[in-house]
Amino acid sequence: MQNYDISFNKLIDKIKSTRRKENLLLFINGFLLSLGISISVLFISVVIESIVFGDIAIRTIFAGLIFISFVIGFGIFAFPSLMRIMNLRNNPTINEMALRIGKFYPDMQDNLGNALQLIPLSKNPKGMSSSLALAAFEEYYKNIHQKDFDVVIEKDDFKRNFLIFIIPFLLLIGGTTLFRTSLGDSLNRIINFRQSFLPPIPFSIEITPLKSEIVRDSKFRIEIIIRGTNPSKVWLSTKESIQKEFDSFEIKANSEGKYIYEIPSVKSSMEFFAYSEWYNEKVPSKIGVVKVIEKPIIKSISGRLVFPSYADIAPKYIDERNADITALVGSKAIFELLSNKKIKKANLVFFNKRTELDTNLSKSDTVRYPLTISNNRISGELTIRKTGVYYFELYDEDNYTNDNPINYTIIAQSDNYPEISLIEPSNDIEINSNGLLSIRAKLSDDYGFSYLKLYYRMTESPYAAPDEKYTQINILFNKNELSQEVPYVWDLNKIGIMPDDKYEFYLEVADNDIVSGPKVAKTQIIAVRLPSLREIQKDADVAQEKVQQDLEKIMKEALDLKKDIDELNRETLKDKNIKKEENWQDKKKAEDIAKKQQELKEKLSDVQKKLEETTKNLQENNLLSQETLEKYMELQKLMKQVDSPELRMMQQKMQDALKNMNQDELQKAMENFKFNEEQFRQSIERTTQLLKKIQAEQKIDGLKNRAEQMAKQQDQLSEDTKKSNSNDKESQENLAKKQEKLQNEFKDLDNEFKDLEKFMEQFKEQDQAKDDMKQAKEALNSEQTKSEMKNSHDNIKQG
Repeated sequence: MQNYDISFNKLIDKIKSTRRKENLLLFINGFLLSLGISISVLFISVVIESIVFGDIAIRTIFAGLIFISFVIGFGIFAFPSLMRIMNLRNNPTINEMALRIGKFYPDMQDNLGNALQLIPLSKNPKGMSSSLALAAFEEYYKNIHQKDFDVVIEKDDFKRNFLIFIIPFLLLIGGTTLFRTSLGDSLNRIINFRQSFLPPIPFSIEITPLKSEIVRDSKFRIEIIIRGTNPSKVWLSTKESIQKEFDSFEIKANSEGKYIYEIPSVKSSMEFFAYSEWYNEKVPSKIGVVKVIEKPIIKSISGRLVFPSYADIAPKYIDERNADITALVGSKAIFELLSNKKIKKANLVFFNKRTELDTNLSKSDTVRYPLTISNNRISGELTIRKTGVYYFELYDEDNYTNDNPINYTIIAQSDNYPEISLIEPSNDIEINSNGLLSIRAKLSDDYGFSYLKLYYRMTESPYAAPDEKYTQINILFNKNELSQEVPYVWDLNKIGIMPDDKYEFYLEVADNDIVSGPKVAKTQIIAVRLPSLREIQKDADVAQEKVQQDLEKIMKEALDLKKDIDELNRETLKDKNIKKEENWQDKKKAEDIAKKQQELKEKLSDVQKKLEETTKNLQENNLLSQETLEKYMELQKLMKQVDSPELRMMQQKMQDALKNMNQDELQKAMENFKFNEEQFRQSIERTTQLLKKIQAEQKIDGLKNRAEQMAKQQDQLSEDTKKSNSNDKESQENLAKKQEKLQNEFKDLDNEFKDLEKFMEQFKEQDQAKDDMKQAKEALNSEQTKSEMKNSHDNIKQG
């Protein structure tokens, strides 16, 4: 059994050997074929390259074609047999090889295949005799084991493929050997396709600067330097940091023969190099690098504008779009800045522009205010003092500063001066004996007030020397109301005003500017005088005399007017047959009469006003008794009756008759007008008589009151004399002046009493008035009064 196994294994090994030989031959055929193809492509490339003398790119293409042709040929012709050798694909089985070998020998046919099946069958007969199977195998083996199995291998393809390989190979070897300087060099250049085989380059290219740092948006200048023979063209390639590829463009030489390229504003870091061509190959310079440095810039501005507390204005917010400032002097601008990078130093720069048209940043009085820095955050503040321009100045750690900072304007608004004016009194004034002066002032300011004061000083006095300095009085008012009228009643009794004393005063107001200090405004200076009762009485006498004169003049004009009225009335009674034109020639006279009568009324009205003013002045100074005042009221009522409604109606009727040219109506109106005119004249006569009587009574009242006042003054003077310091010369002199003045007034008053007695002779019925005058005179000439005057005088002299 073992001999059969050995024979079977030998047979199998022999078939496998034939299969291996066949696979190897197939691989050699494919390999030779792929080599032949690639060598043919190589030979063709060598011939072409020797003609064109290609550059690296062309030689690279040739090398690529050669490699690709070999890869394609190997893949098509050699790779399948390689797969069979590795038993990966299309490798025939033992039985398939046995069948092929059997077909090659006619006497063998399928015996080889059958023999290979008998040994496995003898081991597993499946109904067949094992001995019979082994006997059959032995018979087959004797007939076939001596056969040559390699006859199935096709050897003709090897010859053909060998020729395909050897012919181009011999052509390549022979050509490169015979034509060494052309084909041989061409083969060498293709083999070393990455190496340049150009003639020596007659020029070199340099670029400057090779390394540099510039600030963003700066101008950058690249110069290309050619050494040797200038090439026909020069290119520059640039690539910014954000680019992947270089951009190339041709550079032309300038008029000086230099190759210069300027970048007006570099935005980011970049690389660059220059190159030219030599036989279609680049001749580059070294690569230059420019690094862009960021200058500090202000990304945002924020803050607020705080006004002085006294202005009572809410803060305003500031940003980069609204950083121009208009504010009151003393306001504070508080800033918060954010920069693009870390800052080493920062200033707020303030300066005054020389003119409004000064746009070239000419600066004068430049001031730098340091700002607080925290990394890239800056803060600080500026107190507004004057109008000008400001900007922010930043420095980074490389000491670069921000270029072309934005200028912002500051308009410093001054706190205007307050305004004050006197509404009343507007001129110098005399006050009455109550010593009160009503003052009304108008104030205005833009932000408010701090005080309002009245300043006064005595300028004239019969009793003391004038004051050199002003004394002040604080006036209460609303300090926060920006425009107002302030009333104030000044009681001059509190400062001891005396008759014939003269003071001057003014008002002063100050605003509430706590930054620059309060600003003040003053009114004009007004003189205030307290006239003596004697002076008031004298002025009243003059005014009353003037009233009487005016009344007498009005009476005379009324009589003249009566004559004109009678004459015109007679003319209206003439023959009515006279032509209308002739009858109305006196129209102008009637109009003149009406006009004169109106003028009389107006004059009488003026007299009435004067009398009212005199009465008011006497009443305010207590120079009228109640009885006399009532008579004055009766007199004014009488004067008002003169201009009665009936008289006004008659005047109107006469005017209407004149306008309508109605003779009958005019005649009737003139008759009525005559009656009223007589009544007008009679009223004036009664008014004049009553005025004289009242004047007499008023004189008595005035003298009586003055006598009483002088007695009081004497009492006060005596008291002051007792209390005075005899060593105080100035005080003693003032008391002496007052005493002397009072004595003179007593003498004058006594003389006035004598004059009044003569005046009263015409009013015999005025018994009560005479009694009053007698009492006043007795009080004046009493022994007590004279004694007090003498004692005061003696005491002052002794002092």
